[in-house]
Amino acid sequence: MREIEAQTPNAKLTQALWGPLNKAIYSVSEDCSTYVHDSETGELLHRISDHQGPINSLSFSPDEVFFLTCSDDRTAKVSLTSLLSVSSNLSCLALRHTHLQECEDL
Repeated sequence: MREIEAQTPNAKLTQALWGPLNKAIYSVSEDCSTYVHDSETGELLHRISDHQGPINSLSFSPDEVFFLTCSDDRTAKVSLTSLLSVSSNLSCLALRHTHLQECEDL
């Protein structure tokens, strides 16, 4: 059994899900980050810190091409899962309560 923890002391993981093909575990945390761990080794593969508030929810599209994170910062961010395997730069869109914008500083 592998144990996955938030990388920030005293921050709780709020949700964790198996990623595409069960090769990774995606988790979200109160520390405003999304984590991607290798499901076999537990190694941290990616940390995405693009929210300004605790992340409350994580879900995948039915085809697992996209994932969505929702945060207390009043945004929902849609990201491509495929980019995580080839690049540390993640493309995403932020859905704010009033408009859609590209994420910055990823």
